[in-house]
Amino acid sequence: MNPIYRRFLCLQLLLLLARGLAVKPKAVAVSDSNLHVRPAVRTVNTNGFQLTEGGDVGYWLVHIMNGQRFICGASYYSALYVLTSANCMYRYRKSLNTISVEYVNPRMDQENKIAHIESVSVPKNYQYPDNYMDIAVVKLRRNLTGSPDTVRLCSQPLRRYPKFTAVACGVDPGGSFDRTATDDVAIMPKRFCQPLYNKDKLRISETIACVREWNNYRYRMYEFGCPVTAGNNELCGIVAWGPQFESEHPGLFTDIYQVKGFILKVVRGVYVDSRQLSKRTRRIRPKKMHRTWAR
Repeated sequence: MNPIYRRFLCLQLLLLLARGLAVKPKAVAVSDSNLHVRPAVRTVNTNGFQLTEGGDVGYWLVHIMNGQRFICGASYYSALYVLTSANCMYRYRKSLNTISVEYVNPRMDQENKIAHIESVSVPKNYQYPDNYMDIAVVKLRRNLTGSPDTVRLCSQPLRRYPKFTAVACGVDPGGSFDRTATDDVAIMPKRFCQPLYNKDKLRISETIACVREWNNYRYRMYEFGCPVTAGNNELCGIVAWGPQFESEHPGLFTDIYQVKGFILKVVRGVYVDSRQLSKRTRRIRPKKMHRTWAR
């Protein structure tokens, strides 16, 4: 090769390398508009139980937000109703006027997937912070436009499924990105699960299913209120609140089959077995009364 031409090629290569090094990566701002940008899909398979980070969880997932802050997950049930943990809604019962429901569906416009809360119904025999009947039916002020039909509720108890899928929802501990993921889990018999909670003085009730994770997750998998699916694309569980969020305890799920009757009654407008969490109202002090003496 001609020496002059060789020097020319070397010079061109050096210029290209210099330009490449000079280009800085574009920063991505974290804001509400891109809160739900998902990382690349990653799937881990452990003996047939899959953990998938990123990806689309379909129409199941709803976020309950207090302003810009995520407070708990929920499951879509119909255009006017979502289901979540009663323990979550009880904790925020004094802020219901400011809480909104955000449908996590990237195919919907931002304006159409946000609605405020009209009412929250919980079972009469639910008591905070117990896990018995830990279910809340949240009625929205308006329909979520463009959402699918009513979700099918589970046709049998969770214990009859060899495995089912839990959805992790919320943001990472730094609050910077959506950490939606799905994880295949399996039932853990209560005779093995209850002793692990005895030191926390927590009784696992009849409406709760205890589960084990097969894949280690970067953060705790279970944010209470998030949906659990099984069978023929049915909603079979809601993640219940408990010490498992701060430790390595097994997961606790409210078995939708066990609370199905309550949900259907509330949606049909029958409130015999339910009570509503009250919205906080501003207390108005009575005006000072001035006694007028008769003359």
